[in-house]
Amino acid sequence: MNSTVNGERVKSTLSSPRLSTYEKEVSDLDSALELYLWNANVSGAFLPCLHICEVTIRNAVSEVLFKLHSNQWPWNKGFINTLPNPARINLQQASTKSSDVNNVY
Repeated sequence: MNSTVNGERVKSTLSSPRLSTYEKEVSDLDSALELYLWNANVSGAFLPCLHICEVTIRNAVSEVLFKLHSNQWPWNKGFINTLPNPARINLQQASTKSSDVNNVY
């Protein structure tokens, strides 16, 4: 860090509780921020692997759902009933709006 003032600004932005883990491991704020940045870089190195994993799992789930319910699986009552309330309500509202628009023509 360039100065204590900048370090304190960064600390207040990130929050003291978040940086406290790093401050316990080193002797000063600058070192804690360097450790925080190192951790962010290491975590970022995992993102491509996590991305590939997430897409692979999502595609596998979609493929199974497609085999069971064709491309209409998002509208299948069994699937809809498994959704938590906010998502279920949003999907039902979107479905209703979509059918209303289609009935106009």
